Amino acid sequence: MPAYAVFLNDLQQPVTQDMLRDAGGILKLRQSLKRGTPATGTIEVKSPGLKILQQSSYLALLETPTGRLEDAAFLGRARVGKLPKFQGQHATIGLTFAPASHKQDLRNAAQEATSGAAIPGLTVKVIPAPGVGSIAVAFSGAAGAAWSVLRTRAVPVAGVIQQDLVRTPYAKISWRVLTVANARLVLTIPAAHAAQAYLAAQKKLFAHIGVSGDKDPSHAVEFTQGKVMSASPGLNGSVDVEVNLADPDLVISGVSPAPAGDPTAAALPWWDATFGYDPNDPSTAAIVGRRSFWHTDPVTHAITLEDTIVGRRVVDLGGGGDETSFEITFDETPARRIRARVVADWTQRAVGGVDLAPVIATAAVQAGGSPAVQSMAEKVAEPQGDPKLEFRMWNGFSRGKTSVRASLSRTPQMPTGRTIAVEYRYDTLYPVSKDPLTGEVRQPYQQQGQPFTVVHSEYCAVNVFRTQYNAFWVTYDYSQQRREVVDLILDVDVQDTLLGTEEVDLGTFTLGDLLGVPGADPFQPGTVYHKGDRVIVGGRVYECLRDGTQFFWRVTWTVLSGGRMRLNQDPVDWLDLGTLAPLRDYRSPTFFDTARGRGALSHALMRMRRVAYARLQAPTLSKVYPWSVARDVDLRDEVTMTIRDGDVRKVVQGKVTAVERMLGGNEPAKVKVTIQPCLGTGRDDVAPAHAASQYVQAGYVDPTYTKVNTPAYLAPSVVSDTSGIYSTGDDVEWALTLDPLVLPIDAYRLSDPFYSCLECFVRNSVGLQIGEFFARMVAGRDPRGVPRDMPTTLDIAMRPMFQTGVLQRSGRVHAQLTKSPKGLDLQAAGF
Repeated sequence: MPAYAVFLNDLQQPVTQDMLRDAGGILKLRQSLKRGTPATGTIEVKSPGLKILQQSSYLALLETPTGRLEDAAFLGRARVGKLPKFQGQHATIGLTFAPASHKQDLRNAAQEATSGAAIPGLTVKVIPAPGVGSIAVAFSGAAGAAWSVLRTRAVPVAGVIQQDLVRTPYAKISWRVLTVANARLVLTIPAAHAAQAYLAAQKKLFAHIGVSGDKDPSHAVEFTQGKVMSASPGLNGSVDVEVNLADPDLVISGVSPAPAGDPTAAALPWWDATFGYDPNDPSTAAIVGRRSFWHTDPVTHAITLEDTIVGRRVVDLGGGGDETSFEITFDETPARRIRARVVADWTQRAVGGVDLAPVIATAAVQAGGSPAVQSMAEKVAEPQGDPKLEFRMWNGFSRGKTSVRASLSRTPQMPTGRTIAVEYRYDTLYPVSKDPLTGEVRQPYQQQGQPFTVVHSEYCAVNVFRTQYNAFWVTYDYSQQRREVVDLILDVDVQDTLLGTEEVDLGTFTLGDLLGVPGADPFQPGTVYHKGDRVIVGGRVYECLRDGTQFFWRVTWTVLSGGRMRLNQDPVDWLDLGTLAPLRDYRSPTFFDTARGRGALSHALMRMRRVAYARLQAPTLSKVYPWSVARDVDLRDEVTMTIRDGDVRKVVQGKVTAVERMLGGNEPAKVKVTIQPCLGTGRDDVAPAHAASQYVQAGYVDPTYTKVNTPAYLAPSVVSDTSGIYSTGDDVEWALTLDPLVLPIDAYRLSDPFYSCLECFVRNSVGLQIGEFFARMVAGRDPRGVPRDMPTTLDIAMRPMFQTGVLQRSGRVHAQLTKSPKGLDLQAAGF
């Protein structure tokens, strides 16, 4: 089979007939493709001497029986992995069928795939300098438009400016995001394509940016994409197109978009930051939740995900091949059950204030019939925070600001209870008079009457001071260490083997910081922050807006109607970025009862699911085929091959895990194909969508699903005691059971005064004081000492917030893998 090695200036440089005519023939080729690793190989060519060292480090390998380009088949584009080895008239060159930046490309692919999960932040790809090549852009109305279609209408880009994207209050364009590094891209489009650029801005199309090895934009390979935001005139009739490379339309909040080549219907989480990962190399961590592998195409170098079991096509290699080359090995025993444990540790905390004024008003009404505290004393004795009496418990609480309104009044005249008996007598006084008949002058005289006694009652009025509590603020700071431990079991339907089936234990996954966000630390009082610093407050991320900032809250008071006051706490010099921690509320006493917590369990099940499918592929089969039969087989395919099993022949089908191509030398050209069939039972049920969440897309359930024709996956004894039944993807159904939640303190109710305050008494109110006042008067004692001897006191008993050790709560997840792919039948014949 004639094969040629064409040296290229760039990895993606188009191959022409002239280049093929001058290319050297390949004497021997060894190419090895293996799942999960870059393709490698060697070629042996006739040595041109040391001048080969001056050649380009990139090659294209082609096979053509006629020597013409239109009849050629690409075997791969590669870079030179190491300097040639010279032996006689021949030179052997080691090749790597991936670009030099293969690892970085994997990182970029992983970051791109996970950019919508907000677990870690979005990383925007930087447009590379094209060198002798060029940059091209094509506009479309959909983010997922295929580049193979768009490249035919791609236009050249004259210039590129890439900057940080910052939205300010004065921005004329709504960018819909706040601050993302390298997310603002300005493309200078030549005047010849100005109309197309203006139309893209008017319709807010998507811009697909590609990089080409030459000046032809149709030869470009797509690099990234963004949302067109605006277009403005440039120099000499050109148009400057502004593109947002981090537009939310490109990603889905909370889930990762399914990339090209990913057959999974539901966009499930790629990784969960609480499970730990290397932020510098997400390429390996990004697929732990899928039964997939990274696949780097040896020709185009496109990085996609390939399903472990299902291939893009099924290639029937028939009954041919070298029977003597057939090998079968068993790497691992299939697993019927996968176990794991997930542990979440965090400190529950509640910090805030509670206004006890409504409680005091209620106690005052019970004491004196008025919402105001009434006393003969000018001031009410208030608690000071020390547990001096049984009703003064302040553990975990501190006194805050108090607002009162005082007034003075007098009671009506009231009898004191004392009486005075007075003896009275009425006398008659006769004045001087003259007898009209005799003219006699009579002298004045007084005639005494009979004495009588009258009893008089004593009256007095009392000054009454009224104290109306408009605000009686108490601050609280409650913390409690908590731990939730969930044991997970995933049942797998699998054939029994000679050694039986194993139970695989993945060990314990201890989740990371539930209250934090990567790249931000909790706000520390007294720390000096500068513009751009990010902190976490209440599970949300804030960015500092001013250098030298030391405070987070600005405390103000608002006077409400009736004289009441309300405490306000507003962030000052901080911008709320909206990014939330896994446990969004510090007050939460549970994690796995939340949607985010169930998402973490869903992620653990995805890891277990991946192991289950990998263990189903226990046997490894390999066979050598002629070049013409198996040359086009690659790692994305499933292969059907015929093997001899004892005295019978079986047809076996499995996913390709390795391909080794051998061309040239003294032996005929051949290809060694290695596959891994499953030992499943072929079960393929439909998992019902019990609970759609941010980790589970709705719409993947078979519309014909009913409770009648679908089997019960979990035992009734398990389901009856569950906290809920959920589905992950389209092949895992699980039930969650959690022990009862222990709540020594309900952190969510601490802001309720009638919860935080256990008891509130107004002692010695004005009614009791007045009673004592008159009792002393009756007894002949000085009543003026009553306010001093019987002061009106406000006794408050706050809820004691005693902290205990770590409160541990246990839970269980029982899950069933509802699919068991068809594969090698150990009993019957073949597949």
